[in-house]
Amino acid sequence: MTFSPQTQQIPVLVGLARGDRLHRIAQDTHTPFKTVTDRHTRLLRGAQVPNSACLIDVAYLRGWLADLPQEPRELLALSDRKTEILHALAAGLTDTQIARHLHITLYTVRDHLKDMYRSMGARSRPHAVALGHQHRLFRATPPAGLTPHHATTELSA
Repeated sequence: MTFSPQTQQIPVLVGLARGDRLHRIAQDTHTPFKTVTDRHTRLLRGAQVPNSACLIDVAYLRGWLADLPQEPRELLALSDRKTEILHALAAGLTDTQIARHLHITLYTVRDHLKDMYRSMGARSRPHAVALGHQHRLFRATPPAGLTPHHATTELSA
């Protein structure tokens, strides 16, 4: 059986996709912070992903955020390296793992992330992944050697 988020978990996904932190989501939805963190944890476990950026990638791939309107903004084109880093974020990799995968330093990864966030107008990793999906910045297939953390899970609705 494929995991699907419950109705009360959707605002958590929407908040993450919009770049909000869990505290802000709790405040905006008038929900206790502990309840929001519990829903977030259940979403991560249900989707079998390590972090929120990967969760947003799965949410777009499975159509859970299909009704979320695209954010109205012009995005600057990303370099090939920044596109690789965006794929790595969606795959759930940490900064250290990205550095190892791309054979660059951790400081270079962080510089690329800062530049990428600035050019995209992203406020967080999940927000960058959401904007990447909304503006079709992902390649049809991930870069060589980069298998998304959730690739072994079924991606149907």
